[in-house]
Amino acid sequence: MSQEAVETLERINLPRRLRLDYERENAFVGGIMHDIGKAVMVHAYPGLFPLLLEEMEKGEWRAPMIAAESEIAGGLTHVTAGEILARNWGLGDELCNAILHHHQPEIDNAFALLIGFADLIGQSLYPFPRKARYPLRQALEDGDLKTVRAFLPEDFFQQPLLAPAELIELAQAISPKVKHLTEEMRQAVQ
Repeated sequence: MSQEAVETLERINLPRRLRLDYERENAFVGGIMHDIGKAVMVHAYPGLFPLLLEEMEKGEWRAPMIAAESEIAGGLTHVTAGEILARNWGLGDELCNAILHHHQPEIDNAFALLIGFADLIGQSLYPFPRKARYPLRQALEDGDLKTVRAFLPEDFFQQPLLAPAELIELAQAISPKVKHLTEEMRQAVQ
């Protein structure tokens, strides 16, 4: 990472702000598992996923997948499906709540907030599906809060832990490293 990126991370110091309990909340596992509901939906309802993608493409990728899920799937969303699976697997309340709430985290749920922030930044760097052209990437690069707002939880601008401008700074700081690591992983499996 560049020295400037490291300084941004140190200045914002998200782990301190969130006061995560590392004994109970594993960010790596949360990052891997937060969208497990998408796999559940693809497996359990194979015809649904193409409809969701078609709806998102028709809307020119201007809304997150969860919005299309709510509309097309009659309220079934990947967060609900994922939370149900995680509870059935006995994965623990912290992880189950992060899976369920990562798109709309409460201010007192630091773990879901962290996973939500990471998911937002991840979507901007590597949208799913790969052909998606979410406006979020360019909005984060340009510092365009109006466009970014559509992808944030409804009350994000009221939470005291991370200002929208800081979220943009974090995204801009870590993007080059995340892109580099992701490309290395892709090349390693080819």
